Amino acid sequence: MRLNSAGVALWVANVAATTQTLTNGSQLRLLTDDAGGVIVVWRDQRSDPSGDLYAQRVSREGARLWAAAGIALCVTTGVQHDLQAVPDGGSGFYAVWSDARSVPEQIYTQHISPFGENYWITNGFSVTGGAEGLAPSLAREPVSGDLLLGWHGNYIFYIYAFFARMNAGGTLLSTHAVNPGTNVNVSTDGMDGSVLTWIEDGQTVVRAYNALGSVTFDSGYLSAAAGGSEPPFAMPDGAGGAIVAWREPGSSLSPIRANHVNANGTTGMIDAHISSVSDVPNDEGGYVRVNFVTAGADRYSSDPTIVTSYGLWRPLHQSSVPANAGHPAADRAGTPPAEALPPRPARLPRTPPAPVGSPPGHSAPPRPPP
Repeated sequence: MRLNSAGVALWVANVAATTQTLTNGSQLRLLTDDAGGVIVVWRDQRSDPSGDLYAQRVSREGARLWAAAGIALCVTTGVQHDLQAVPDGGSGFYAVWSDARSVPEQIYTQHISPFGENYWITNGFSVTGGAEGLAPSLAREPVSGDLLLGWHGNYIFYIYAFFARMNAGGTLLSTHAVNPGTNVNVSTDGMDGSVLTWIEDGQTVVRAYNALGSVTFDSGYLSAAAGGSEPPFAMPDGAGGAIVAWREPGSSLSPIRANHVNANGTTGMIDAHISSVSDVPNDEGGYVRVNFVTAGADRYSSDPTIVTSYGLWRPLHQSSVPANAGHPAADRAGTPPAEALPPRPARLPRTPPAPVGSPPGHSAPPRPPP
């Protein structure tokens, strides 16, 4: 069923994603098709007691767009499970799953077109290349369109957390045996990098990678106590870090906990940062509007006098840097202090135009200062 923002049903009746009578349908995933409709992905046992994978696309009007019984995502021997899927940004989708068609169990992937056709080999291909892979996680990087994959599996007699990056064509760009660990979750950092979380020694750990596969930070243990056994989750903070949440079943009340890890791998409150810079319209380039977020530690400090003001610094082009740039009053990056900036040219007065249709001699009301 589709509902509008007021909770009103937009379809006459519930839409069946398949006309097939399902046997033990499970692992349902619902995705946007980026065209106002949805893509439904699931596992069922209609033809194999072990379970196979199927998908359907439904239009914004509630009509099935692919085969009435759904299209086969993976129909082969062995158990296919732990299904994960993400939109591809063009009305199709990517999927990964654990697959026991051979020994050891591996991670397979597939890309389905907007018309329900396989972009890649029928029944998908192995990401792990013959090595064990279990419990996959999947995200799509919005900047490059690359896929980010995480899983765990046996490696040199230990269970390791793994991370891989794959381009939109299915080519693996990098693969990393991260650390001994399980329950891997991967997400984008929103800046063409990735954030990986996993359970190691019973505690939650976070690591970030840039687009080239280099580590940008390691958080160390985030958990307050050992015993974590469920996949942690992370979402980007918009500044290269992440907000991470997990459950700690090892403690008496199994609390849900969360923490912030900034782009340097430091935990705690969000740092102060500029959230947006925009032009002030109709002032001929004179001003810009800067919006910023104050540091969380400043907002919630018990002593409000610790931080009383914020300063804004603007880097200069090398040719316009004054001779005293870099003296002790300059900031850490070598930016000249505010008093060293050249004076701003005086603005020329101008008379705003009269409103269209004004009678002769009628002037426009005074323009408010920017």
